[in-house]
Amino acid sequence: MQKKQRLKYLFQILISLVIAIILVLHLDIRDFIRHLSRISLPVLGVILIFLLPSLLVRAYRWKFLFNDHVHRIKLHESLILLLVGVAFNLALPATSGDIIKSYFGYRWFGVKERMLSISLLDKVIALASIAILGIPIALYQGNLLYGYLSTLVLLPGTILLALPWLSKNVSVFRRLFQAATNILRRKLDFLSVVDEISVRKEKVIYALAISVLGWALTYFQMYLCFRSINVDMSLPYVFAVAPLLTLIRLFPLTLSGIGSDEAALCYFFQQAGASMEEILASALLYRFFVLILPGLIGLCLLAGIKRTRHNRTTE
Repeated sequence: MQKKQRLKYLFQILISLVIAIILVLHLDIRDFIRHLSRISLPVLGVILIFLLPSLLVRAYRWKFLFNDHVHRIKLHESLILLLVGVAFNLALPATSGDIIKSYFGYRWFGVKERMLSISLLDKVIALASIAILGIPIALYQGNLLYGYLSTLVLLPGTILLALPWLSKNVSVFRRLFQAATNILRRKLDFLSVVDEISVRKEKVIYALAISVLGWALTYFQMYLCFRSINVDMSLPYVFAVAPLLTLIRLFPLTLSGIGSDEAALCYFFQQAGASMEEILASALLYRFFVLILPGLIGLCLLAGIKRTRHNRTTE
């Protein structure tokens, strides 16, 4: 199994390298460096200012979904889990770190099945909300194809939210979840995971509204990355293609979306009039400030928490 995982990991690295090499071969290096050299420091400051609110909104969404009359978690604890998930996203495909963080949530706070189910629910609500943000703008701009394709990000949420009903009313699904539990020797109760996904409709709607705000802040930072090198990019267009950019990140073919993200950005934003050099310069800034920087903070927090717990157990 470990050999299979290593081969899969190497394959993802290879795909990322191939795409990156293809992009570099078509890149005017001097023009690319020229764009990076004229970065506006005040705009970078604004990007950093918006980073914390965008992270806090996402952390609050997870906290809001998790907390009920039995389970409670604080905002700063949810923020730590979010940053740990972002840290794992640096090395894992399809933003799966957002789900894997539930393991550390269980180790730190307990409640194994609820941690996993809320992380899954949080993920699909995030996908649905980016569609809510982008589809109306795409249709208003006349980008009908973008709008129609963006509906694909609604599918995971529709399927996941239907699972509690299927589990209760369709015996085949109950037996399937029970079999999965037995396969894992009851280390994880899949029926409990599915039951925990069931939340009130009002709570889902509110979480969607929170998430739309979070995505607006995140993709506003992408817009600012274009503005920081003086590229006149339309903010509504950034929002219109946001669902498709998010959807592409879900395909587990590359390591942390490296290469595939940049190729997708080139495809969409060249149609908006930006050059390849401008797009990749902006993409580099976006990846560092919105993805890598929070991930590095998450790694530091993860190491610090592990060290603290290790010291406590050895005292």
